[in-house]
Amino acid sequence: MLRRGSLQPCEQLLPQLAALRVEVETARGVLGEQKASRAEAIPKLAAAIGDLEDRIKLADHLSDIERCVDNAKTAATLTRCDEVISRKVRRSLTDELKRASEEAVNRNFTRCFEEERVALGGREVALSFQGRSGRAERKKLINSHRPAAVLSEGELKVLALADFLAECRTNGQNHPLVFDDPVSSLDDRNTERIAKRLSDLAEERQVIIFTHDIMFAAALIADRQASQRRTTFVEVSDSGTERKGLIGQDVEPRLDQPRNLAKRTEAAIKRAKAEPDVARKDELIAEAYSLMRSWCEVFVEQELFQSVTQRFRPHVMMTRLQRVRVANLEDAIEVISEMFKQISGYISGHSNAYRRSVTKPTEGKLEQDWRELQKAVDRYEGKEPHPTSDPP
Repeated sequence: MLRRGSLQPCEQLLPQLAALRVEVETARGVLGEQKASRAEAIPKLAAAIGDLEDRIKLADHLSDIERCVDNAKTAATLTRCDEVISRKVRRSLTDELKRASEEAVNRNFTRCFEEERVALGGREVALSFQGRSGRAERKKLINSHRPAAVLSEGELKVLALADFLAECRTNGQNHPLVFDDPVSSLDDRNTERIAKRLSDLAEERQVIIFTHDIMFAAALIADRQASQRRTTFVEVSDSGTERKGLIGQDVEPRLDQPRNLAKRTEAAIKRAKAEPDVARKDELIAEAYSLMRSWCEVFVEQELFQSVTQRFRPHVMMTRLQRVRVANLEDAIEVISEMFKQISGYISGHSNAYRRSVTKPTEGKLEQDWRELQKAVDRYEGKEPHPTSDPP
């Protein structure tokens, strides 16, 4: 250091300053290196700190991770086992399930078939199912014989109908059923059984029946009358070669009563008398005569002969025979027979052996004929004396 009063010449200070400069530069270089080294170390330390923080977090979830790894290993093991089961065991289980399902379906069908067979009065048969041998088929046997070899056509038809109805019950559907003359080749007893079964079936689903068998139609009507079922009868007819397929709704062989037909006849007579148009009046007169003809038929059947024998019925009710008023029959039969002959000549479109009258009946003639029929009824029932009876 320079002290006051002891100043040295500048030449003597230069070496000292140079040495100091060297020391400063050296220290500066060392500091620069330390700075660079620290700048490089800081990111590494930050990464190490982040790694330590991640390890701490990982330690917190380590148990969950280990459980997931174990589950993954278990899933992989089960997958390998499933492949083995699929190749060997699953096929066997599927086959067994299919066979069990077929057995259940077959048992259900057997039960339904037996119920239908009993209801229809069919012969007892043994059922065998051939589906296991690759054929969707049912076989019926009677003492080891095919039914066609030992049963009549009618008996085979009953079994076929029982099979069809059982199939409809087991297929899980409720579609309408259509039958075309299901009672051909059947006797009266089986006809009535089938009519009863189809009527019962109509309570569960819509049943449509086409038939030409009047006895079968009558059996259906009888069941309708006995059970008050909802039934509609439709008749398809023709009026000759020009008009075919005429549909008459709710036309039944025997459902009318004399009282109902009498009311309809009187109403038709009233309409005919009130109609001003001549052509329309003639139509109404013809309609009234047609009703009178039906009344004659029904009255003879139900009143004169007390339904002892009925139209479209195979039976004779002997217990009603004593109800017939034998003493009054002759006059009633004479009047109704003669009137029936006249009426058959007045109505159109009817197949009768009588020649149609050239003169059209008037409303007066219509009313007179109806009064004559009603007087015959009163005489038959004892409400009016016979014209040949002696006065009291």
